[in-house]
Amino acid sequence: MEFNSAESVAPTSVSSGDTITPRAQDVRRRPSKSPLAASPAPAQSTPRASGVSGPPTQPAHFSEPQVSAFPKAFLCSPRHESPVMRMNADTSGREEATAGWRLRPRMRTACGGIIMCLNVGTDPPDVVKPQPCAKQECWFDPTRVTRKKAKEEIGRRVLEQFEKLARARYKHEMDPTVDQVHHLCLSLRKAARSDRLLLHYNGHGVPKPTENGEVWVFNKSFTQYMPLAVEDLMHWVGRPAIFVFDCNAAGALMPFFDMAEQTADRGNAKPQAGTDDFIVLAACGAKELLPMSPIHPADLFTACLTTPIQVALRRFVQTNQMSMAGVTEDFVDQIPGRLNDRKTPLGELNWIFTAITDTVAWNTLPRPLFQRLFRQDLLLAALFRNFLFANRVFKGLGLTPEVRPHLPDTSEHPLWASWDSAVENCLFQLFQRRSGIAASFSPMPLAGRPADIRGNGQPGNAFEYSSPRSFPEAPMQPNAMSDIRLPPSTFFAEQLTACEVWLKFGRSPRARPPEQLPMVLQVLLSQAHRHRALLLLKQFLELGAWAVNLALSVGIFPYVLKLLKSPAPELCPVLVAIWARILCFDKSCQLDLVKPQDDHPLRYFLTQLRWPPTPSPDQSSPRAAVLQLPSKEDLQARLCAAFSLAQIMDGHRVGQEMCMRSHLHIVASETLHALSIAAHASSTSSSPRSSLRLNPNLSPALRLAARPTRHPSTHPSAQLRAWLCICISRLCHCNARSQIYCLHTNTQTKLFSALYAPEVVVRAASLTALSAFFSFDLDALPGQSEILTMLDGPSSKRFTNMQLAIGLNLVPALGDGSPLVRREALLGLTDLLFHPLHVYAFLEVVTLLHESRRERSESGSLPLRPKKDLGAVKEDKAVANEAQGKASREAGAPSALDEEVLVQEKLGEESVGFYKLWRAIQEARGTEPFPAVQKVIRDITCIVNSAILEIRRRPSGTNTVAQSRAERDRSASQIDIANIGKDDGPEELHIPPLSRHASDQGFSQVSEGAADAQQHLAYAPDEAKSMERHPLETGASMLVRFRHANRDALFHWLQLRFKAASPEQVPSDDGGSGSAPPVFTPDPLSLGGVLKLYLARRNEQTWAAADELHRSFQSSSAEPSSRIRLPSDPAMDVALQADEASSGSTAERLSRVRFDQSATLSSNYDMTSMLLFHPYETALVSADDGNRIGVWDYEEGRQVIDLGNGNAVGSTRMTSLKWINPETKSLLLVGSDDGVVRVWDGLLDGDATEQALSPEGDHDRPGGPSQSTTSGPRRAGASSQKSLLEEETVGARLVTAFVAVPDIVAGEGFSRSGLVSEWRQDSGTLTVGGSSETLRLWDLEQEQNIATWKSGDPSTCVTSMASVRWGSTLEPTSPNLGSGTSGCSFVAGYGNGALRLFDTRVDAKANPCLSMIEHQHWVVHVQFTCRSSFHELLSGSLAGEAKFWDLRYTGKGSIRTIEVQRSPMTALALHPCAPIMASGSHKQFIKILDSEGDQLGMIKHHNNFMGQRVGPVSCLAFHPYKLLLAGGATDSIISVYNTEP
Repeated sequence: MEFNSAESVAPTSVSSGDTITPRAQDVRRRPSKSPLAASPAPAQSTPRASGVSGPPTQPAHFSEPQVSAFPKAFLCSPRHESPVMRMNADTSGREEATAGWRLRPRMRTACGGIIMCLNVGTDPPDVVKPQPCAKQECWFDPTRVTRKKAKEEIGRRVLEQFEKLARARYKHEMDPTVDQVHHLCLSLRKAARSDRLLLHYNGHGVPKPTENGEVWVFNKSFTQYMPLAVEDLMHWVGRPAIFVFDCNAAGALMPFFDMAEQTADRGNAKPQAGTDDFIVLAACGAKELLPMSPIHPADLFTACLTTPIQVALRRFVQTNQMSMAGVTEDFVDQIPGRLNDRKTPLGELNWIFTAITDTVAWNTLPRPLFQRLFRQDLLLAALFRNFLFANRVFKGLGLTPEVRPHLPDTSEHPLWASWDSAVENCLFQLFQRRSGIAASFSPMPLAGRPADIRGNGQPGNAFEYSSPRSFPEAPMQPNAMSDIRLPPSTFFAEQLTACEVWLKFGRSPRARPPEQLPMVLQVLLSQAHRHRALLLLKQFLELGAWAVNLALSVGIFPYVLKLLKSPAPELCPVLVAIWARILCFDKSCQLDLVKPQDDHPLRYFLTQLRWPPTPSPDQSSPRAAVLQLPSKEDLQARLCAAFSLAQIMDGHRVGQEMCMRSHLHIVASETLHALSIAAHASSTSSSPRSSLRLNPNLSPALRLAARPTRHPSTHPSAQLRAWLCICISRLCHCNARSQIYCLHTNTQTKLFSALYAPEVVVRAASLTALSAFFSFDLDALPGQSEILTMLDGPSSKRFTNMQLAIGLNLVPALGDGSPLVRREALLGLTDLLFHPLHVYAFLEVVTLLHESRRERSESGSLPLRPKKDLGAVKEDKAVANEAQGKASREAGAPSALDEEVLVQEKLGEESVGFYKLWRAIQEARGTEPFPAVQKVIRDITCIVNSAILEIRRRPSGTNTVAQSRAERDRSASQIDIANIGKDDGPEELHIPPLSRHASDQGFSQVSEGAADAQQHLAYAPDEAKSMERHPLETGASMLVRFRHANRDALFHWLQLRFKAASPEQVPSDDGGSGSAPPVFTPDPLSLGGVLKLYLARRNEQTWAAADELHRSFQSSSAEPSSRIRLPSDPAMDVALQADEASSGSTAERLSRVRFDQSATLSSNYDMTSMLLFHPYETALVSADDGNRIGVWDYEEGRQVIDLGNGNAVGSTRMTSLKWINPETKSLLLVGSDDGVVRVWDGLLDGDATEQALSPEGDHDRPGGPSQSTTSGPRRAGASSQKSLLEEETVGARLVTAFVAVPDIVAGEGFSRSGLVSEWRQDSGTLTVGGSSETLRLWDLEQEQNIATWKSGDPSTCVTSMASVRWGSTLEPTSPNLGSGTSGCSFVAGYGNGALRLFDTRVDAKANPCLSMIEHQHWVVHVQFTCRSSFHELLSGSLAGEAKFWDLRYTGKGSIRTIEVQRSPMTALALHPCAPIMASGSHKQFIKILDSEGDQLGMIKHHNNFMGQRVGPVSCLAFHPYKLLLAGGATDSIISVYNTEP
């Protein structure tokens, strides 16, 4: 993945004298201060070759860096940044999803009581009402009928209004007495039990409440007002309850409710802990009177709470007389539709009103209070939605409704303007349709001055709006408007557009959430906007856990749960993605999806998971469907389905059983098989290779920058295939029934192919799935009753054999290049060996091996190993493992074949499989280089040895293997397998029989071997009853701790990766392994933007300086006398003519080259065996002949890192050093002569750079922030005895380690060169060889060995390697030659003087393609020269001769031979950009020569006041882009030489 230049930020121009120097604590050190690096380039620059990306040929003080300066980076994926094997699998320390969005306990209002104290016709004595005044109660004028009929009508209407509000049981009392109120409250509480009650009090016909907290009712004869204390009401009603007071001075009652709550708290009198006791709504303040204007109803507060739409329409007409001219109250009352029908005008208004009030509350109230009031109870939510509207209406009338709990003021919220606009549009359209007038203009937003209509004569406020638009004066028609149909409102579409704008420009965890989120919830109810709303919701949930939490707190869960029953196919991918995010945030939702009586959600996910879909009738062949690659959307949808199913089954036995009934294992395995075929077909199909041909005049720097990116080896379906494997593992995890059914259908055969997938995550996930076939519950160690009751003799034999076959297929994974894969393979083998069905047979094998070894030692054929080696409890270092393995080999331990024969003779053929597995683990113990994997092996060994020690401690009568075996033989015929441990197993669940297609190869086909099966299953009776006789008595606790520390680590890590995945792409781990850093940060002033800009400029400045250096010496490499002119190379002629015309005298320029010692570095090492410059930083890496690595700042002359590589002390030496990703995040690759390659991070001051280049930042990484967050130099301790873990704490971190050459022969000698490697940054491949008969090609993106060749001469070893650079004439131009764009050819030098050319595109039998044999001695160095097309090769031998080769013309041998020196040449180096080479000798001198063999200088002494003689030279290294030379000797001094041409 490369940067997109269109998205880069153009920085400000930099003048010729300016340089970008970020703060020292934030970025790496500046580029070298070398005059060559800082000198300006020539004024005119050579144009760049057409089609070549990379840095231009321009001065170093360029104004804008090129995005292509960041090539592909390797070993930088999240699993390398925070490897899963470093993470403790115990979930106690992981971030747990908060389930605060769930309402516990969920309340409901079951009953409601309505007290109407009206006394129609008689006004209360404490209020003087004006005339005319408000009269309507429940939209009915009681003065038009008699008092009795008025009471009946008002009572009927008030019940209808509350019943429309929410479903509950309502009772009312008209003008009641105290006893009637008492009886009403008690009866309601009895009916409601512990649910919430509603008590509504209307006191319009009685005096206002007293200061003592009393409301008024009547006596029986209606001659007196009787006081009723609210304390009595609270006592009668009980808790919890809602009180609504619609009376004058209602706010005077609020303090008494507060006092009651405080008293209850002090007395601990709450009968139901955790519930909210009293919620109170009061119409006005303590000193306020209700509005009495005749334009309002007398019960305006009740009307707002029960009929808000009617109040809103009337209020809008009253307060906007200019725009509503011609609209009467009768017109408003005739609006067609029903409130619960959203397709009608009235229902649509009610829908919009609900959305707006919900949104206002969600954006204003605290989240817990919002959930309590708006999501816990339907009636309570309706009351508070309407109360927000009532608050707005009363605030506009100068009154202040009061509420308990207290709510912030929402009357001025901007969304109320949207409500007014929706009301205006609806009324205007209705009036047009009603009057028969065609609309000639579109609705306009509300604007204008406030109207001066107030219920109590007070001036207007912001509530009243007027509009310049007015309704035409037209008479009202007497007929109804029920037949009018209006087009749908654009309100929700506009709100969705606003949400899209937020998602595009305003999304950020720190930004305010989109206020339209509750609107999206309401839009889910509409089929017209549902798909769009779900897409927006999906995008919002992908922002992270905080977004999911917000969405769930709004209340989307019941909606998306119900939508799983929707048959609409276009909703399936979106819904599955939404559910994946919900389950990722809160796994407890699996209980809502898995119900025994409803398997529809599971079938929904399974339908979306299957690939390919059901073939259509017009499809030509199903094979074509299999090979057709799914689209990105299909992959994303199926990935989310697989993740959701895995979450549903994780730790949920019912979910496992229901998924098994739905044949998940068949669907997942078939989909995995189809995707594997499609991935293989796409990767092996011929892909056109890049035909880019570089201009031969291009410099090495431009060639390096112009290299193309090879095709990624990670298939887009990698993550989906990994999660399909995880699904199978979750299905079979500790579930014997699922394991049997999966083996029944040969599911494991579909997983075997995934073991060799190119993607690391797929290989690791397939190992996890296969390991699940023998996972078991830790509580079933003495005997797994579930297995025993389900299998008869033949079936158990078949089951055991199939498990062993799976285990043997896991063994090759122990040699994988990824520590993650090796760790998963070890955990799977551990589960198999300690499985209750196999643990006794396995311990028999180990006991036999120990006893045989002890007998051999007692007889004198083999020395007895120390006692401490048996337990291996204290072995904490790889050094001890290596030394122990070496001692065992030297002692003459029996071969694997001898031990296998012994096991077969003593224990039978069935035990050989356990021996092979144990042998593989022991071999891995001696070769495993990664510390975390080493720890797993040590833990396994400790558990086994503890069990063996326990067996040996038993009395002599029961201590031998023969007696234990005979005891089981005697009991085998006495035990009924079907009844063993039946009471100890988990609850049996009914599983329907397998379908016909799932039982073609069942266990019933196996009819032989019943006695042998019983022999394996039949434990001794006393052992099955008690743990005291169990072989794992002392090791059981160790096994439990081991399982808890390592169980499901990969699964939990993939969960975190899925949670942290970016919303624009399928979450991928392997995709990040070989991907380039992301594009520039949008803000160039941020830390990330500054760092990336610094890296880009640093790289291009270095390239520009290197280009200038190359061009200054280009004429020397273009001399006609020193070249072989080929007739088929016209480009070379053009290059020579251009060089001859543009360059000066080469001899004159070379004569000015003089190397002077610029730094003397004194190390603590006995000698220096290798040196390596960093291309862009002032860093020099040195290695001794053993285990120490040093990183030096050669400008400051100090050592910043002293690192131990982890080699075995005294027996292993380092033989190879390479930089990986030097342009971005530098990693150091170290190869040792034991065949191990280790890659280190944190050796440079670049942690800040690492954070800037990370696409997610440290806060999104599964492992948390890096331990090394400082940017200053790090110095390890001077002691060389520090352990690996101790050194990691000071900054250096082991990224990965693997055995690259398993058949290498370690040691020193004529045929022992150790490990020799060649790294190709453009292709991400590592070629390794050395003291081995084979050469191997490793893909570090795949972390896999992709090719192996014979070295060509088994009698010698490879001593040096060099790759053919990209752009050489040897590179392929035809698309038929293979895939890729580079890394196809390399040359290897041998200890006998031979040179051989290998081509990775041809078959292994055809390699080597070319042999060049002229040297007669050890080839010291091989390197391609800086000549124009990189087809010339330099090789030097120990005899002191150097030869130049032209690989285009090898028929006549080498083109030139130079006698560099007469003494043995111990080191040779060639500058990549200049025709200068250096040689070293054990005679203590360094000779500098040009490419023609002319001596430019000789270095014999150090440049200090004492003039000390240089030591015997052991290594030399040129800086890739500067004229810097480093030399190491057999002493402790490292010299750095600088020059100016």
